[in-house]
Amino acid sequence: MMKLAIALSLVLFTACGKKDDNKSGADTKGKDPSSAAKDGDKKDSSKAEPPKAEPPKPAKEADMSKLAVTAPKGWEGEYNKALQDWTYEKYTPGKDGTNEPNRLYVSSMPDDVPVELDAYAGKLPEKNFQDIGYHYSKIEGKTKLPDGWVITGVVEADKPDADDKPEMGFVMMREIDGARIRCRSGTLKNEDTRKEAIELCKSIKLGK
Repeated sequence: MMKLAIALSLVLFTACGKKDDNKSGADTKGKDPSSAAKDGDKKDSSKAEPPKAEPPKPAKEADMSKLAVTAPKGWEGEYNKALQDWTYEKYTPGKDGTNEPNRLYVSSMPDDVPVELDAYAGKLPEKNFQDIGYHYSKIEGKTKLPDGWVITGVVEADKPDADDKPEMGFVMMREIDGARIRCRSGTLKNEDTRKEAIELCKSIKLGK
Protein backbone atom coordinates (compact mmCIF):
# COMPACT_ATOMS: atom_id res chain seq x y z
CA MET A 1 0.00 0.00 0.00
CA MET A 2 2.83 2.36 0.85
CA LYS A 3 4.40 1.86 -2.59
CA LEU A 4 1.03 2.50 -4.30
CA ALA A 5 0.55 5.78 -2.41
CA ILE A 6 4.02 6.99 -3.36
CA ALA A 7 3.38 6.14 -7.02
CA LEU A 8 0.08 8.06 -7.04
CA SER A 9 1.81 11.10 -5.49
CA LEU A 10 4.46 11.15 -8.19
CA VAL A 11 1.80 10.99 -10.94
CA LEU A 12 -0.16 13.92 -9.47
CA PHE A 13 2.99 16.03 -8.97
CA THR A 14 4.08 15.48 -12.60
CA ALA A 15 0.64 16.42 -13.96
CA CYS A 16 0.55 19.69 -11.97
CA GLY A 17 4.02 20.59 -13.20
CA LYS A 18 2.92 20.24 -16.82
CA LYS A 19 -0.07 22.56 -16.25
CA ASP A 20 2.15 25.26 -14.73
CA ASP A 21 4.55 25.05 -17.67
CA ASN A 22 1.72 25.88 -20.09
CA LYS A 23 0.56 29.02 -18.21
CA SER A 24 1.26 32.35 -20.06
CA GLY A 25 -0.28 35.81 -20.58
CA ALA A 26 -1.07 35.17 -24.27
CA ASP A 27 -2.61 32.31 -26.20
CA THR A 28 0.22 30.49 -27.96
CA LYS A 29 -1.72 27.50 -29.28
CA GLY A 30 -0.29 26.50 -32.59
CA LYS A 31 2.14 29.44 -32.66
CA ASP A 32 5.88 29.69 -32.57
CA PRO A 33 6.86 32.18 -29.80
CA SER A 34 9.13 33.97 -32.27
CA SER A 35 6.17 34.59 -34.59
CA ALA A 36 4.46 36.76 -31.98
CA ALA A 37 7.47 39.06 -31.91
CA LYS A 38 7.48 39.20 -35.70
CA ASP A 39 3.78 40.17 -35.70
CA GLY A 40 4.55 43.00 -33.28
CA ASP A 41 7.33 44.23 -35.54
CA LYS A 42 4.93 44.27 -38.48
CA LYS A 43 2.41 46.40 -36.58
CA ASP A 44 5.07 48.95 -35.60
CA SER A 45 6.43 49.20 -39.13
CA SER A 46 2.93 49.75 -40.52
CA LYS A 47 2.56 53.08 -38.68
CA ALA A 48 2.73 55.72 -41.40
CA GLU A 49 4.96 58.73 -40.68
CA PRO A 50 3.39 62.15 -41.35
CA PRO A 51 4.42 63.55 -44.73
CA LYS A 52 7.27 66.04 -44.61
CA ALA A 53 6.67 69.51 -46.00
CA GLU A 54 8.44 69.95 -49.30
CA PRO A 55 10.94 72.84 -49.45
CA PRO A 56 9.97 75.69 -51.76
CA LYS A 57 11.15 75.39 -55.33
CA PRO A 58 14.17 77.52 -56.27
CA ALA A 59 13.13 80.87 -57.72
CA LYS A 60 14.09 82.04 -61.16
CA GLU A 61 16.49 84.95 -61.43
CA ALA A 62 14.65 88.15 -62.23
CA ASP A 63 15.91 90.92 -64.49
CA MET A 64 15.07 93.75 -62.10
CA SER A 65 16.00 96.39 -64.68
CA LYS A 66 12.82 95.47 -66.58
CA LEU A 67 10.51 95.89 -63.60
CA ALA A 68 7.37 97.91 -64.32
CA VAL A 69 4.77 99.32 -61.91
CA THR A 70 1.61 101.38 -61.95
CA ALA A 71 2.68 104.03 -59.44
CA PRO A 72 0.12 106.13 -57.58
CA LYS A 73 0.40 109.89 -58.02
CA GLY A 74 3.59 111.36 -56.61
CA TRP A 75 5.63 108.14 -56.43
CA GLU A 76 8.84 108.06 -58.49
CA GLY A 77 11.29 105.19 -58.89
CA GLU A 78 15.03 104.94 -59.41
CA TYR A 79 16.94 101.80 -60.40
CA ASN A 80 20.31 100.94 -58.82
CA LYS A 81 22.24 98.91 -61.36
CA ALA A 82 24.93 97.85 -58.89
CA LEU A 83 22.44 96.52 -56.31
CA GLN A 84 19.83 95.50 -58.91
CA ASP A 85 16.99 96.99 -56.90
CA TRP A 86 14.53 99.88 -57.04
CA THR A 87 13.82 102.73 -54.63
CA TYR A 88 10.47 104.49 -54.86
CA GLU A 89 9.85 107.79 -53.09
CA LYS A 90 7.04 110.23 -52.49
CA TYR A 91 7.26 113.50 -50.56
CA THR A 92 4.34 114.62 -48.43
CA PRO A 93 3.84 117.80 -46.36
CA GLY A 94 5.34 117.58 -42.91
CA LYS A 95 5.75 119.80 -39.89
CA ASP A 96 6.98 123.40 -40.20
CA GLY A 97 6.16 123.51 -43.88
CA THR A 98 8.80 120.93 -44.86
CA ASN A 99 8.29 117.91 -47.09
CA GLU A 100 8.84 114.47 -45.60
CA PRO A 101 10.01 111.46 -47.63
CA ASN A 102 8.08 108.20 -47.90
CA ARG A 103 10.18 105.39 -49.26
CA LEU A 104 10.00 101.71 -50.29
CA TYR A 105 12.44 99.22 -51.81
CA VAL A 106 11.88 96.51 -54.42
CA SER A 107 14.38 93.68 -54.96
CA SER A 108 14.66 89.95 -55.51
CA MET A 109 13.79 87.88 -52.47
CA PRO A 110 17.03 86.84 -50.70
CA ASP A 111 17.78 83.11 -50.78
CA ASP A 112 18.49 82.89 -47.04
CA VAL A 113 15.11 84.05 -45.67
CA PRO A 114 11.85 82.11 -45.20
CA VAL A 115 9.38 82.10 -48.07
CA GLU A 116 6.31 81.07 -46.05
CA LEU A 117 4.13 83.84 -44.59
CA ASP A 118 4.11 82.73 -40.94
CA ALA A 119 7.79 81.83 -40.93
CA TYR A 120 8.79 85.22 -42.35
CA ALA A 121 6.52 87.09 -39.93
CA GLY A 122 8.08 85.17 -37.06
CA LYS A 123 11.53 86.47 -37.99
CA LEU A 124 10.60 90.16 -38.30
CA PRO A 125 10.87 90.91 -34.55
CA GLU A 126 14.51 89.77 -34.66
CA LYS A 127 17.08 92.55 -34.78
CA ASN A 128 18.85 92.98 -38.13
CA PHE A 129 16.76 90.30 -39.82
CA GLN A 130 15.37 92.45 -42.61
CA ASP A 131 17.05 95.83 -42.19
CA ILE A 132 20.23 96.56 -40.25
CA GLY A 133 19.41 98.51 -37.08
CA TYR A 134 15.64 97.95 -37.22
CA HIS A 135 13.04 95.34 -36.26
CA TYR A 136 9.26 94.93 -36.12
CA SER A 137 7.97 95.57 -32.61
CA LYS A 138 4.43 94.59 -33.60
CA ILE A 139 2.82 92.50 -36.34
CA GLU A 140 -0.53 94.04 -37.20
CA GLY A 141 -1.66 91.90 -40.10
CA LYS A 142 -0.77 88.91 -42.27
CA THR A 143 -2.59 88.55 -45.58
CA LYS A 144 -2.20 85.96 -48.32
CA LEU A 145 -2.27 87.16 -51.91
CA PRO A 146 -2.97 85.12 -55.06
CA ASP A 147 0.76 85.12 -55.80
CA GLY A 148 2.30 85.75 -52.37
CA TRP A 149 1.61 87.60 -49.12
CA VAL A 150 1.83 90.93 -47.31
CA ILE A 151 2.67 91.67 -43.66
CA THR A 152 1.95 94.98 -41.92
CA GLY A 153 3.28 96.16 -38.59
CA VAL A 154 5.24 98.69 -36.57
CA VAL A 155 8.96 99.24 -37.17
CA GLU A 156 11.35 100.50 -34.49
CA ALA A 157 15.07 101.21 -34.32
CA ASP A 158 17.14 98.71 -32.33
CA LYS A 159 18.88 101.57 -30.52
CA PRO A 160 16.58 104.58 -30.96
CA ASP A 161 17.84 108.13 -30.70
CA ALA A 162 15.78 110.91 -29.15
CA ASP A 163 14.26 111.72 -32.57
CA ASP A 164 13.53 108.11 -33.54
CA LYS A 165 9.88 107.15 -33.32
CA PRO A 166 8.08 103.91 -34.26
CA GLU A 167 6.81 103.96 -37.84
CA MET A 168 4.27 101.91 -39.73
CA GLY A 169 5.79 99.38 -42.10
CA PHE A 170 5.03 96.52 -44.45
CA VAL A 171 6.76 93.82 -46.45
CA MET A 172 5.36 91.92 -49.43
CA MET A 173 6.51 88.85 -51.32
CA ARG A 174 5.18 87.99 -54.76
CA GLU A 175 6.02 85.19 -57.19
CA ILE A 176 6.01 86.67 -60.68
CA ASP A 177 6.83 84.44 -63.67
CA GLY A 178 8.73 82.08 -61.37
CA ALA A 179 10.76 84.85 -59.72
CA ARG A 180 10.27 85.94 -56.10
CA ILE A 181 10.09 89.70 -55.60
CA ARG A 182 10.26 91.39 -52.20
CA CYS A 183 8.82 94.85 -51.64
CA ARG A 184 9.41 96.47 -48.25
CA SER A 185 8.89 99.85 -46.65
CA GLY A 186 11.77 102.14 -45.82
CA THR A 187 9.91 105.00 -44.14
CA LEU A 188 6.21 105.81 -44.23
CA LYS A 189 4.63 108.82 -42.58
CA ASN A 190 0.95 107.91 -42.58
CA GLU A 191 -1.55 105.20 -43.36
CA ASP A 192 -2.51 106.69 -46.73
CA THR A 193 1.04 106.43 -48.05
CA ARG A 194 1.32 102.87 -46.74
CA LYS A 195 -1.82 101.90 -48.66
CA GLU A 196 -0.43 103.56 -51.80
CA ALA A 197 2.90 101.76 -51.37
CA ILE A 198 1.15 98.40 -51.00
CA GLU A 199 -0.89 99.02 -54.16
CA LEU A 200 2.28 99.98 -56.01
CA CYS A 201 3.85 96.66 -55.02
CA LYS A 202 0.76 94.73 -56.07
CA SER A 203 1.07 96.26 -59.54
CA ILE A 204 4.65 95.07 -60.16
CA LYS A 205 5.29 93.25 -63.42
CA LEU A 206 8.49 91.93 -64.97
CA GLY A 207 9.17 92.79 -68.59
CA LYS A 208 10.46 90.23 -71.06
